[in-house]
Amino acid sequence: MTIHNEQKDLLFRRLLKADEVKHELSVFSMPLEKAFWIIANNPTTKQGCQIVPLHTKRCGLSGKDKFLNLKTNLQWINDIKKARIPKDIDNPIKGFKGFGFSLTHADKEGLFIGCYFTGPSPDESKKRMLVGFFDILSRHIQKEMELSKLYETIRPRAVALSTTHTIHRLISSTLDMNELLPRMARLCLQIVRARKCVISFVDKKRRLLVPKVVVDFGKGHNRGRNIKLGCGVLGKVASKGKVYLSDKKLVVPLVTEGNISGTICVTGKIDGKPFSIFDQEILTTFAEQAVIAVRNAQLYEEQEKVVISSIESLAMLLDARTPGALTSSKVLVRIAVGMGEELGLNRADLRSLQYAVILHNAGQMMVPDEILRKPTTLTGEEFDIIKKHPAKGVKIIRPLKAIGSVVPIILHHHEKYDGSGYPKGLKGDAIPIGARIMAVAGAFDAMIAKRPWRRTLSIKEAVGEIIRNSGTQFDPMAVDAFLRVIGRKDVTADLERYTKRHRKS
Repeated sequence: MTIHNEQKDLLFRRLLKADEVKHELSVFSMPLEKAFWIIANNPTTKQGCQIVPLHTKRCGLSGKDKFLNLKTNLQWINDIKKARIPKDIDNPIKGFKGFGFSLTHADKEGLFIGCYFTGPSPDESKKRMLVGFFDILSRHIQKEMELSKLYETIRPRAVALSTTHTIHRLISSTLDMNELLPRMARLCLQIVRARKCVISFVDKKRRLLVPKVVVDFGKGHNRGRNIKLGCGVLGKVASKGKVYLSDKKLVVPLVTEGNISGTICVTGKIDGKPFSIFDQEILTTFAEQAVIAVRNAQLYEEQEKVVISSIESLAMLLDARTPGALTSSKVLVRIAVGMGEELGLNRADLRSLQYAVILHNAGQMMVPDEILRKPTTLTGEEFDIIKKHPAKGVKIIRPLKAIGSVVPIILHHHEKYDGSGYPKGLKGDAIPIGARIMAVAGAFDAMIAKRPWRRTLSIKEAVGEIIRNSGTQFDPMAVDAFLRVIGRKDVTADLERYTKRHRKS
């Protein structure tokens, strides 16, 4: 068997530590008397030779002075190393006999094992048994080393595949950049076992690399600093697109459609070891997949801006037709979204609720002006027309596919918890949660807003009406959430300003 230098050095160290070697030599030394066993690594030159005692049995060789003399005469080691069988040593230390053998007969760089002793020489069969033991043991150790090396080669590929799968799950888990980037940073720390991760994006106009998220193990989130492109390690990676690898830092570029869009930087391995080429391969794979998630989130943000612009434009049209009567203020949005947060709605549902608050009375655009502006009580026929406005609002909004999730809220926000509402007469939990929230917030807004057909209520009076109708018109859980939100000082201050503005108009 041929042993390369790196493998041979490792085999040399493993044999020195092997308990099986000490036990075997202890047994073999019993008839030899004062046996002194050595192992030599790289015995080609005096400078390169490492001769280490393997096992000693009351040999009387005290020390390095006698032992180091072996280094001055390497010819006998090399002669024995070339032999395919154990060979007696021609010039042993005075008073001692000796024999030795090589573990690698075909490799001139092999390991030499020798023995000095004072008892009778062992016969050839016993020597061959010893050679066979070391041969089997060394082959076993080499197999372990090969498996270990194979594992270290395969492991990063396996981790890379797992990382790819994890990134795909991450892509589908959220399109909100504020959620996506921290998740990506934490995942980076997990897969390369690092302490700190900084994800930065390139600002082409300002020629800067801007940190978007910093996650520091044990310190949570903190801010980084802007870096000029081409300056420092991160700036150079962002401008040239080449990976940077050192013992304590690893930086890979984020490349989108051939352009460098940012960097991922990890620092400080948790176990104190240096970053390796395997860490680089894993993080590069991560970055290749991460840019897809980032791009999807960016496209989603752009779509969100278009949707919001469309909603705001529609709201302006409604407000222009019936000033102060059809659109809701920012404080109403704040109250409704706050209620949603209190009730545990996720970000997507909160966003739908926000859109629904702005557009919940869009159907009134199709109600005749004489009914909307009538200063007296509506007739039954007129009220029937009013009751159709949620369905008409849905007709207006339905073509906006991007906000299709608001349709159930708008359609059912006039349903009552006891089932006496419209348009479907839904009851209790059959009413969508967003509509139940909107029913409370919308009723509150209608009571404190100026209307031509009735007296405007004060905030206290309106809150009292909400409480009085809890369990009949309104969902009690939604009312409780409303009371918690309305009790906040900042919301109270906004409501004061809101009602003053309405009274003056």
